[in-house]
Amino acid sequence: MNNANKNGAATTTTTPKVEAKQTPIVTIDTTAKPTAEQKQAPPTVESVREKNIRLTNLFEREEKLLDTKSNLQNFKLASNELTNTVELSDGMGAEFRTHNPQVIGSIIELIKKDIATKLELTQAEIISLA
Repeated sequence: MNNANKNGAATTTTTPKVEAKQTPIVTIDTTAKPTAEQKQAPPTVESVREKNIRLTNLFEREEKLLDTKSNLQNFKLASNELTNTVELSDGMGAEFRTHNPQVIGSIIELIKKDIATKLELTQAEIISLA
């Protein structure tokens, strides 16, 4: 638009353009696609047998771990250093023996933690196969 100022000169004013924001259009695919479970072939007798064997082995492992855990929880160190003993030997015949109750207590705690970890993993594997 042209306007005349006091001197008679023409001035031009422009109106800034405001651009409208465009909202993206989202399309949703409503066609049902088969899941991985639906695509799997039905189990065979052999695969069921293998799964059953695996579960049986896992249940046996869990039972042994629970027994070991129970035995360790009932384990009491005597106050007399000479009545507590831990003996280790390797395949080459080297032996280690201690009567120190602090060392024996540390060994027991380490075994308890290891048993708890193995028990947790075994139970998780059982659940995943069920």
